[in-house]
Amino acid sequence: MPVEAATIPNPVINITVTPADPRLADAVRTDVSWCVPDAATAGDTFTIALPEQLVQLPRGFPLHDPDGLLVANASIVGTPAVATFTFTDFVDTHVNVCGTAFFESRLDSSLVPGQTYTLTYIVDGVNTFTPTITIRPGETTIGRDTARKGAFFDDPNDDCRTVATACLGWYIETQLGPFQSVTITDDGLVGATFECDRLTIRIWSVDANGNLETSFSPASAGVTVDPPTCGPDGLAIVAHNIPANRLLRVLIRATPQAIDSAGGVEFQNVASVTQVRQDQTIDEDSVAGQRRSARAGGDANGVQPTPTTTAPPAPTTTVAGQIPTPPSTSIVGALPPVPPVPPTFPVPPNAQLPATGSTSNSSLFFAGICMLIAGASLLAATRRRDRHADVA
Repeated sequence: MPVEAATIPNPVINITVTPADPRLADAVRTDVSWCVPDAATAGDTFTIALPEQLVQLPRGFPLHDPDGLLVANASIVGTPAVATFTFTDFVDTHVNVCGTAFFESRLDSSLVPGQTYTLTYIVDGVNTFTPTITIRPGETTIGRDTARKGAFFDDPNDDCRTVATACLGWYIETQLGPFQSVTITDDGLVGATFECDRLTIRIWSVDANGNLETSFSPASAGVTVDPPTCGPDGLAIVAHNIPANRLLRVLIRATPQAIDSAGGVEFQNVASVTQVRQDQTIDEDSVAGQRRSARAGGDANGVQPTPTTTAPPAPTTTVAGQIPTPPSTSIVGALPPVPPVPPTFPVPPNAQLPATGSTSNSSLFFAGICMLIAGASLLAATRRRDRHADVA
C-alpha cells in the first residue's frame, strides 16, 4: 500500500532578498536555505507563500546534487504565488539532505521609490520570514529627444528558459516628429534570429513625460511605409510623413538558437535610426538594447549511508553417526563426582596424618580410632577360632 505524501515540518532555515535597495526596473533575487529530516520520503513537500510585491516569477525549476541527481522539483503557481518543493526518491537513499533554492523576479510597478517594503514569506502556513527592501529612484528619461531600443520576454514567467520560439521581443522607437522620413536598420543579434512574420509597425502618441499613450495604424495617421526588408539576420524599415508629436515604433519577435532552463542568458541588439526633418536636417541615433533571462535553480547535498553486512555462519563438519553441533554451541563434559567430606571429630593437638605427612588434631584422632577398631576386630576373630578349636 503506497505511503501518502506528507508535509515536511520546519524545512526552511533562512530566506533573504537581494539587492536590499533595488530600482523598480531591477530584478530581485530570493534565496532559500533548507534541510529536510531523515524521515522524509519521495513525494513529501513543503510550500512557501510568496510576497505579493513579486511579479514575473518563474514557473518552476529543479534542484540537483553535485553529481546531477534530481533531489527536488520546485513549482510556482497562483496569485498570490505559492512555491511548492516536491522531493524525489533521493531522500529515500540519503540522510542529512540540505540545500538551497533561488529565483529572480521583478517588482510590482505600483511600488513607490523611496519607500521601504516588508516582503513576507510564509512556510507551510506557519513559519514567517520578513526581509525588507527600500526602492531607490531609477533613471528617468523624460522627453523623446533621442531614439530608443528595448527588449522584453513574450512570456515573463518563462524568460526563454524552456520555450524558445518567438520568446524574445525587440522594439525600436524614433524621436517625436514631424519627419519627412525615418529609416530603421537592425542587423540582428548574436545567437538569435528574427521572426519576420511577427513584425508590427505602429504610430504612437506620448504623454508629458514621454511615456507611450495611444497607438495608431500608420495609414490612419497619414504615414506611408515602404515594404519592409526582413530576414532572420536583420531588417530595414523606411516610413514617410511622420506627424508632429508622434513617433514610429517597430516591434519584432526573435528566437534564440539555444536556451538554458537555469536562465542567466543575456541578449543584446544594436540598431540605427535616421530621422530626416522637413528642412532636410538629419538626426541619426545608434540605439542598443539588452535583456537577461531571470535565473532560477538550486542545489542539494546528502550522505548515502554505508550498508552494514552480517558475516555468514562458519561451516559445520558432520561426522557419520553424529548429530552436527552448531558452531556457537559449547558442550561441557560431565564433572567428576565430588569426594565425600569426612566427618569432623576432636583431634589431639599436633597429631600427624600418615598419608600426607601434615599435622591435624582431628585427623590424628580419627586415625587412632580406626586403629582401635581394627585391633578389637582382630581380637574378636582370634577368640572365635579358639572356641571352635575347643569344640572340635
